[in-house]
Amino acid sequence: MAATVTRQLCSCGLRRSRITAGTVARAVSPLTSSHTSASLSSRFLCPRRFFWNPFASGVIGSASVTRDAVEQQNAEQHKRMVEKAHHGAHLENEQLLGACLDLLEVCSSNAVGSTPSGTLDALARDRICILVKVILHDHHRSPAEQFDLVYAALCLPAAQERRQVQRCLMVVLRSVVPETLYRVFESVNLLVLHDDAHSLRQREVLMQFMHAQLGELRVPDGLTEEEVLSVYVEDMKAMFPALATCPAWDVVELDATTIALKAKLFALLSRLCAELDKDKTGKVKLADLRSTAERALGKDESSYLLQGAQADKNGKIAYAQLAALLTRPPRRRSVTAESE
Repeated sequence: MAATVTRQLCSCGLRRSRITAGTVARAVSPLTSSHTSASLSSRFLCPRRFFWNPFASGVIGSASVTRDAVEQQNAEQHKRMVEKAHHGAHLENEQLLGACLDLLEVCSSNAVGSTPSGTLDALARDRICILVKVILHDHHRSPAEQFDLVYAALCLPAAQERRQVQRCLMVVLRSVVPETLYRVFESVNLLVLHDDAHSLRQREVLMQFMHAQLGELRVPDGLTEEEVLSVYVEDMKAMFPALATCPAWDVVELDATTIALKAKLFALLSRLCAELDKDKTGKVKLADLRSTAERALGKDESSYLLQGAQADKNGKIAYAQLAALLTRPPRRRSVTAESE
């Protein structure tokens, strides 16, 4: 089965692409390399991972609770969850801003106690400044694109030689990838620093897997998401043997399909926000949203998530309506319903 899936992936051009350090450099070259300054008024303070999770299971309530009481409890619970999410987002964004400012300070050679021999080289300064600009100001980059920039910066000699730079870049990485994936990077060294044949293959496998986990999973005709991801998972274990003893990786391997499909689901939403609706339609395809939601959440949960969604004649749903659906309080299940 794995060999068949591999052949189908190769025939579709999804494997064996050469990803080198030069490729990463060309990917970021269109951006300006001038130093970027950050302001506390920058509009980057949208929570990256601490939004209230609309997929969270409801708390089981008593069967005797009246409908009005349940609705009131839902409203109170929703308020507490939103307050907690905002508090967590504020703390994370403070850490992210602090890390970005520290990186800019190092790039400008203004760090306390810095000496000419301790300053960054031109390549490192340019790459890090580009990264900070994207993280703080460029909301048009997908999570996969943001990951590529952070990963390239982490592989720089400057990040390897300077603990402060590496620590700040890890804070940035944590704001870009899901927590489960971050724990793997925190536990295992996945940085590929060379361009020999084995390193090129390692980098290729890592990028394929990470891009799939960040919402860019491409599935050829005749294959399922599970089949494609199973190949990527096996490739990761073959290229990075240290994953075999990593508990964080065990979690990722178990939930790889769910992580990828949820990322794909949210990618549909983030593109609406990031691109500000280029076609000026203010809408998203309901069929795409529903099929991805069913794969990620199951039929029952996805049905509840999109309950009440009305598509227009073109099969699209307005973004404002979608946002309203996602911000509804989670449903509560009665003891009777649970027993059934």
